[in-house]
Amino acid sequence: KRQAKSYITTSRYYLGGYNTSSGVMTNQFYAYERGTTRYDTNRPLYWDGMVGLMYPSDYGYAAGNECVTGTDLKKYNKGCQAKDWIYNSSEYQWTITPMLSGINYAYRIGVTGLVVEEIIYIDMSLSPVFYLTSTTSITSGSGTQDDPYLVS
Repeated sequence: KRQAKSYITTSRYYLGGYNTSSGVMTNQFYAYERGTTRYDTNRPLYWDGMVGLMYPSDYGYAAGNECVTGTDLKKYNKGCQAKDWIYNSSEYQWTITPMLSGINYAYRIGVTGLVVEEIIYIDMSLSPVFYLTSTTSITSGSGTQDDPYLVS
């Protein structure tokens, strides 16, 4: 456990948001996540830490270029989810990105593969994310459950 922490670096997690996921492509969502628009200007624009949650754009980019530029995130259930390595058909997953219309909403990835707004009191899975240090190397593995990456 202590050794694993030595491979993880402190990173900046951006807290910008947007009002809807309809009609928003992955690259647009990326810009909103890192933008300065917030529902409350007293809230921070980012948080620095070792472990955060994924962004909607992380999910979008994981499906490949065709989906990133050709399908908005609210329509990933029309085939892009099958190409997305983050997609989980048995779990709803929260993202770190708030919805700007109120303090009780954030974006989530549904079991059908689309990204939608949801009230945050609902129990859903979390997929923690982190960044590896620049000196960390993958020594073996393919990144699957049966063949995980090994790092040094």
